[in-house]
Amino acid sequence: MIVSALHHSAAAAVSDEIYRDWSADRWAGSRVPAYCDWPTCAAEINRGRDFRCTAHGVDGGCELFFCARHLVQIAVHDLVRPKPDHSRWELMILTDDTLEPWRQTHPTELEQERRRQEHSSLRETVADLAQSADRQAARAAALSGLAQSSRLFHLADELRRAAAALGGTMSRDDVLELLDGAQRVIVTAMLQLDAAERACEN
Repeated sequence: MIVSALHHSAAAAVSDEIYRDWSADRWAGSRVPAYCDWPTCAAEINRGRDFRCTAHGVDGGCELFFCARHLVQIAVHDLVRPKPDHSRWELMILTDDTLEPWRQTHPTELEQERRRQEHSSLRETVADLAQSADRQAARAAALSGLAQSSRLFHLADELRRAAAALGGTMSRDDVLELLDGAQRVIVTAMLQLDAAERACEN
């Protein structure tokens, strides 16, 4: 009975240190570094009980996390939106040696986080490539390459839709295939536009 109680206590402690806050789609717990959720505040805290609002609303609190200065400003907490995970935590959860015991006992959560970070990185790559397509489209339009400009603007829109659909209606492999083709189109356009600009200069 005592052993069982101790085991339950240890499990509860681990759960309190690191857990998934599904209501805000982010990690929480006393081991999780974070920024204060106040929009203009960059104070570094953790998402443990000491920083969680539990004194506002009928459900026991808004459940957001604030530094000491903003934790007491409960009258306007309902206007605040949760901030995403700290970049330091995104690295810690996959690589920090002290979290290895947690990783071994939470393989499902670990795999979900790996996939989440992979998708986030891929979305950033897609967004960067969409911006590149926009830039080359603007160059093409300036050089009266209207057909090429239209094609590039269409490609940029397609990339943005892919970023939004990643993990939903589009798989990672589908997006990678689109990226591969998009890169070839954009590089080819850049070379053609460079040649056209040199011709204009001459």
